[in-house]
This record gives sequence, C-alpha cells and structure tokens, in this order.
Amino acid sequence: MQGFTHTVARAGGIAFGVATHALFAVTVWHLVWFLAGHGPGAGTPPADVATTVRAITIDAMLATLFAVPHSVLLLPAVRRSLTTRLVPPAFYGCFYCVVTCVALVTTIRAWQPSDVVVWAWPASLGPWVTAAFIGSALKDRRLTFFIGEPYREYQALVPGYPGMPFGPLARVPAGTMGP
Repeated sequence: MQGFTHTVARAGGIAFGVATHALFAVTVWHLVWFLAGHGPGAGTPPADVATTVRAITIDAMLATLFAVPHSVLLLPAVRRSLTTRLVPPAFYGCFYCVVTCVALVTTIRAWQPSDVVVWAWPASLGPWVTAAFIGSALKDRRLTFFIGEPYREYQALVPGYPGMPFGPLARVPAGTMGP
C-alpha cells in the first residue's frame, strides 16, 4: 500500500508540475500580446478625466496585485513559513509560479487603457545600455586574462548582474576556469 501511495503522490506532483508549465506558457502568450498592444487592455483610452482617474486607479491596484505576492513570496521568512505549514518544500517553486502567473494574467485581463504615461524607457538609452553590458563582459574577460586566478576568485564572490542566471554577466562559480 505504501508503494501505491508513493506512486500516486509522485504522479500528482508531476501533474502539478506539468500544469504549472502550461499555465506559465499561457501567461507568456498573454504577456506577449499585451506588451505588443493587442491584449484585452488595448482599447481606446477614455476621453474624460473621471474615467481616466478610474482607469489609473484600477491599473495601480492591478500592478500592486502582481507586485506584492511576486516580491513577498521570495522573502526567506515567508518561504520558510509557507513550507513548514502549507506547501511542501519540493512544490514551492511551482506554488510561486502559479500565484505569480494568476496575478499577472488577472492584471493583463483587467488592465484599463489610458493615455497617461507614468514611465517610459527613453529610446536614446538603448544603445548605451547595450554598450555598457558588452563593455562589462569584455572588461571581465580582460581582467581575467591579465590578473588570472585572483580575479576569478573575486568573480566567485560577487553576485553578477541582477536577473542574469547565466552568461558572461552572471555569477561565476568558484573553481571554474574563465576564458
């Protein structure tokens, strides 16, 4: 009976993982269309001030609906609390992904069009940001070549660029030989 229970639990875990991946794919699909301006919130912006204020208020609440769980669930204390009381540790990544995807799809589906621009990336900065990333990677290669092992040890201590899990701007694991 114990083998059967283990098999059923394992199958349930695999199904949850596959369903989480499917939800993530659906979320990305919605996000791509939303960012391209073809999503549900891509209608004609309201003409009057009262409706614009209402739209901005709703959008601010939707942004908060996504941002708060997305950030709070990453806190070590929250993770520890949830994995000891609610979610098995092996499923925490799936749980986080499901909560984040549901919040993001809800935000996308309920987004209100508005002419008000709160923040926009200046197009003129694009080439400079690209040059900074490329220059940083080239500088690391040059310092690794000239300094060698002491610089590799330093690279293993620093976190790398945020959001860069791999590649030349990510954290360099200790003991790896660079270029």
